[in-house]
Amino acid sequence: MTSEVAQLVSQMGPSLSSDLIEKLLKMGFSHAAARQRISRARDVKRLEGVTFPNRAQFLFLHRQAGKREFFENLVLALKKNRTSCGRALIALESRGGAVPLGHFPAAAGLPVEKARGQLSSSTVLQQLRDVGLVTITRTPDGDIVGLRGSPLLAQRRRATLIVENVILGAIRPWLINLGWTSTNSVIVRDSKSVPKFGQFRFDLVGPSYLSSITDFRNGRQLNGFIVADVLLDRQIQVKELDPFFAKLAVLRSQKRSTRLQPMFIADGFQPEALNQIRGRGCIVGRPENIFGSEIAEQLRELVSTLDQAADRLNKDPNAVFDLMTRIARLEGASLNLRGVVLGLIIARLFQLDGYSVDIREQIRSSGGDAAEIDVRASKRNEIVCVECKGKSPGSFVASPDIEIWINKTIPRIKNWCRNRSDIPGEPRFEFYVSTDYDQEASELIRGLEASGDKSLKFYRGHDVVNRLRQNREGSLIEIFREQFGVESKSY
Repeated sequence: MTSEVAQLVSQMGPSLSSDLIEKLLKMGFSHAAARQRISRARDVKRLEGVTFPNRAQFLFLHRQAGKREFFENLVLALKKNRTSCGRALIALESRGGAVPLGHFPAAAGLPVEKARGQLSSSTVLQQLRDVGLVTITRTPDGDIVGLRGSPLLAQRRRATLIVENVILGAIRPWLINLGWTSTNSVIVRDSKSVPKFGQFRFDLVGPSYLSSITDFRNGRQLNGFIVADVLLDRQIQVKELDPFFAKLAVLRSQKRSTRLQPMFIADGFQPEALNQIRGRGCIVGRPENIFGSEIAEQLRELVSTLDQAADRLNKDPNAVFDLMTRIARLEGASLNLRGVVLGLIIARLFQLDGYSVDIREQIRSSGGDAAEIDVRASKRNEIVCVECKGKSPGSFVASPDIEIWINKTIPRIKNWCRNRSDIPGEPRFEFYVSTDYDQEASELIRGLEASGDKSLKFYRGHDVVNRLRQNREGSLIEIFREQFGVESKSY
């Protein structure tokens, strides 16, 4: 005989036990009887691996397991009850469904060290993986945490990440110039690591000696800290601030806590979100307020340009490089644009030679391994897959960069190409660096060239400048020189 609980789960779909109790109460059961009915129901399954407040359980029928309704109801229950897993899911959703693994703790507002009453980011990530709500995809450039069905960074999100990093790089000198913090003390996130304050990760962390956040203990002055997170390309809702607020609540509740000034950087906030962030004493970091409306508009345009890079480059290359030049002049911004600028210049060179190009294309091999093609150039029966490394002046590519490309990226791209009917034959591979290779990398390249493999070619910054000169691209030579400090050289 089917229990009342199983009948309800059949009607309502997979449900939290607390919701089933409310339904049973409306049917006339006492609270004790409702709880007893649920505890004794043997024809329903109970999800293991995730925790809910007040020992609530997620109940479902065997036939519902793994179905779309199962996952939708589980996600809703986790978010509705404001669980740590729910916060993590909201963070992923607001970032297009995926983030670099190193960014996950900061985005989700979860501690990386023990914090009273808090689940760690590693525990939450494991729970979400165990129940099939998130995956970790390994790529040669680092692991990606993605929602079910969104294993990799969306193109728009990848563009937004670059612009977020540009803004973090530009805010760093802005804070120093205002006297909020001191030179060489502010740490901002990069593609794989995120700075830590207390038990939590933030996108920006720096010490501050302003009187409003310094403290005195035992007659000694103790500095405070400024911490910030960034989330662009959307109007921020209250729920998207929950991870940020959760970090602040824990840090401020601790005994002998270090004083801090929080900042949240976003394009805009919905009214209630703006009220709440101001009510918690946070700096509202809109780009318009920090850099002015003109630069803020350029930063928004940069997201769209990078999202549609190949198309924009084909239609109006001058506009693309003009935008890059203007943003690169923003103090602290150029460091995060070097890879982008080099990729666009190489793509433009291939376009001038009659190739059609795709930029920053994500691919997956038949085995599910992911990789990125910085530039894919196609012409008739020829395919060239390009790797670009934009380095600061005086910085060189080391051998591990080449080894990862040879041993991981190229095999995945070859496998992907073989399974594509629109890609004829085997592709060629080219590696470009904006400066040069160090001694060990140069020796590795000489060994590869001596092996007679004609499918691999390596180029230096001088080679790029010479090709630009051959194509009479004087403006691009100037951009290249400003970004990478490389002059033309004949061989």
